[in-house]
Amino acid sequence: MNKLEPTYLRYVYDELGRGSLSSDNASSLPHGFIGLFEKEFSSDIPISRRSSTLRRLCLWALLKKAVSSEFVSEVLEEDTDSTKALIDTYSKWFNSPEPGKYVLFHDRLRSYLIQKLSDHEVQEINEQLIAYLEQSLESSVGEESELYALEHLSTHMAVESQIFILKIGRLVVVL
Repeated sequence: MNKLEPTYLRYVYDELGRGSLSSDNASSLPHGFIGLFEKEFSSDIPISRRSSTLRRLCLWALLKKAVSSEFVSEVLEEDTDSTKALIDTYSKWFNSPEPGKYVLFHDRLRSYLIQKLSDHEVQEINEQLIAYLEQSLESSVGEESELYALEHLSTHMAVESQIFILKIGRLVVVL
């Protein structure tokens, strides 16, 4: 018997309760756990909006712990209201383990979001995060960003190194 993810069951239950899904129409059910995510990024959404949303969510997927919306706003260089609107729009994808801090709720969601972008796009977002964290360490203000940098900057740099090594490996294969 296939194992069903509790999140999938919760989603289906909630949508049936709201009337968004019909128990009489099995074809309206998302196809598995990934189907839940795909439904949010259907082809009827303009590609520029879909791409922007995926890039913003990808940053959340790269983060190693819960952070504030202000932290993410600063990294993305966008206003806090835009970041809060993103969290509100996709609130079912976020957990808030402590007041004012958010983290994506599931590793499969993180993987899904990262895979929806090209390696180059993920690398750009990771580099943007690294630059922000390095700047936070230089300013030594003791804020959330500096503490995050002290804990996780090396991990983000390691990801950057792995991407570089993969690119070099691809070049060697081509040559």
